Amino acid sequence: MKQINSFSSVLRLALCAVAIVFLSTSCIKEEAPNAEADIIECWIDGDVLRRPAQIDNDSITLYVKEGVNVTWLAPLFRITDGATMLPPSGIARNFSTPQYYFVTSEDGAWSKCYAVNVVVPQSVDEESDTVMLFTFENVKSKSSLFANYPVFYDVNIPLLGSFDWASGNAGFSLSGMASAESDYPTHSSAEGYEGACVELVTCSAGSFGAMAGKPIAAGNIFLGTFDVAKAMSDPLASTLFGMPIAAVPARLEGWLNYKAGATFYVADEAQGSGMRAVEGRKDLCSIYAVFFETTDDMLYLTGDNPCSPSNPNILSVAQLPDNLCGDSDGWLHFSVPFVLREGKTVDAAKLRSGSYSLALVCSSSADGAAFAGAIGSTLRVDNLKVVFEY
Repeated sequence: MKQINSFSSVLRLALCAVAIVFLSTSCIKEEAPNAEADIIECWIDGDVLRRPAQIDNDSITLYVKEGVNVTWLAPLFRITDGATMLPPSGIARNFSTPQYYFVTSEDGAWSKCYAVNVVVPQSVDEESDTVMLFTFENVKSKSSLFANYPVFYDVNIPLLGSFDWASGNAGFSLSGMASAESDYPTHSSAEGYEGACVELVTCSAGSFGAMAGKPIAAGNIFLGTFDVAKAMSDPLASTLFGMPIAAVPARLEGWLNYKAGATFYVADEAQGSGMRAVEGRKDLCSIYAVFFETTDDMLYLTGDNPCSPSNPNILSVAQLPDNLCGDSDGWLHFSVPFVLREGKTVDAAKLRSGSYSLALVCSSSADGAAFAGAIGSTLRVDNLKVVFEY
């Protein structure tokens, strides 16, 4: 007992000594200026927004309610400690077109430009079908701490406005496996059905992915946002599917070209590569869309089971059937209806207020969320359409 008490006394003295050194050091050396230049929060006072602002790496999307005057909005921002913003938070501006904000870090060494877009609910024309057509011709480069990666975007799409498509590219940049933008799981291809298209490839995440238990990265693209901060700790929660929509979808159409990779793998930490081959199993692609109601506890669908039959928020689903998810002989056209789930109806008032969302997801490996698939599986998608009928 005396030895234990003696050890405890020594430990307390040691901890006190460390604390004294720490306090002395902090008094002598001032904290370095902050090098970050980020917008952390964005909101508008009053009953204006349909949902919280969507903040991405260098863009912000504000979904306002019907009837809001977008020519005179004064967003408020919370930015990184010590950083400055031009124009300042709370200045009224005309958001009928995207407005730009420049954030400079406290140390003055870093700056970032954010494009702030405001999306207004749009209604379907009663006299004709409304079609959202995605040709995947527009792609730009975004930078992270590790590399530049490709991001697809669209401008002035009916019902959605202008937005960036989400993908897992930002998370894949952590692996260090991409030396060019074409090395990312989601990138552009010149070999589209018409012009360019999006090309999704299932890739190895290398030694970094193997150590993290996430050896495979399926190429994916979706409406929503990717939370890179959760990419390693909770990957299924990092994919947030859905964008507000003020119309009821009827059909999902498009063109696909798919070739599965040679060997199917599943994650297996017992293997040095972090994955184990499954003999005889063939990879499949995945294309689906989900029409769902957003609530305070479910603003988005997540990657754990976005088409769950038990999810009470889901109204209808359009999903590529299994017989079209395998290898295709060149380009293949598909057209699948949105199937309304039993007992579900659309509330017209909720539709007008923007309480419904549309998730649209494409993946080169159907089980990619479980880090399973065939490396090299390649899905090309072009002229993807969502048709809203009256």
